[in-house]
Amino acid sequence: MQDADLCILPSQRRQSGLAHGDGIPVALIEAMAAGILVVSTPVCGIPELISDDRTGVLADRDNPDDCVERIEELLREPARWERMVAEARVQVASNFSAQTCSADLQAIVADCVLRRARRDSKGD
Repeated sequence: MQDADLCILPSQRRQSGLAHGDGIPVALIEAMAAGILVVSTPVCGIPELISDDRTGVLADRDNPDDCVERIEELLREPARWERMVAEARVQVASNFSAQTCSADLQAIVADCVLRRARRDSKGD
């Protein structure tokens, strides 16, 4: 990944309406953290990670030509490319660092413990 400039990870929904995966692909998080521009599609949790034209590109999932056109635009605008890469790194560092994820998990566990204690005290 260290030699890459671009990470393209398109996703689609199955005919059943279900996506091929759930959540946010870790490959996209890792690429953004490494300073690699990401191009994907707005499926599952991907839009939670990529803000179109701010932290990466969200191409039309039903139109492969849109992906190509968006990449070609960015190749002509290196300053825009670099701006998106910089914003993506900040976003990933702020929202997906080990410290942030650990703090979020601690808050969830603390909330669960508090709810359990309240429930148990009502049962007495």
